[in-house]
Amino acid sequence: MVSMYEDRELVNKILDGNKSAFSILVKKYERMVWFIVSRMVVEEDEIKDICQEVFIQIYLKLEKFNFDSKLSTWIATIAYRFTLNHLKKRKKVSFSDLTDEIIIDHASYENTPHQKVECKEKKEYIHNMVNELPIQYRTIVTLYHLNGFSYKEIADITAMPDGTVKNYLFRARKILKDILKKNRIFISI
Repeated sequence: MVSMYEDRELVNKILDGNKSAFSILVKKYERMVWFIVSRMVVEEDEIKDICQEVFIQIYLKLEKFNFDSKLSTWIATIAYRFTLNHLKKRKKVSFSDLTDEIIIDHASYENTPHQKVECKEKKEYIHNMVNELPIQYRTIVTLYHLNGFSYKEIADITAMPDGTVKNYLFRARKILKDILKKNRIFISI
């Protein structure tokens, strides 16, 4: 992970007009932005368009960034809010009907080829289950487990209270646990 100082240096180079520095920023954060957007939007072409728009917004707003938070948190906030606004304009976001903790253990110790295949299948299954969650839960799970943001950072990104973030994460995990239990799939939870 690049330190705050290196991010500061990168931002300063971009603000000084160094176009290759912005390319470095895009490379560094494109996967995180893609994860956030793809948890909220389904269509691949739409995801790509939104990601491009997010980086345009980042470029346009970069001079206003003052390092009150980590650069990654600020970028994730722009990605989340831009995507949310995009969906609201399309009127496809429903914030009603919220229902009900899974910790995906990324450190699996598979030894045999069979165990490796089984682990890969379980990860794909969980990935598909996460995609079926309501958008708020899907987003919180992605920010927490895949992007490694803290509750506070997620609250800053989504403009939700800390308690709501914790509650959504708890409910999403509960839904996923129940599905796994129902389907008799045993994964470290």
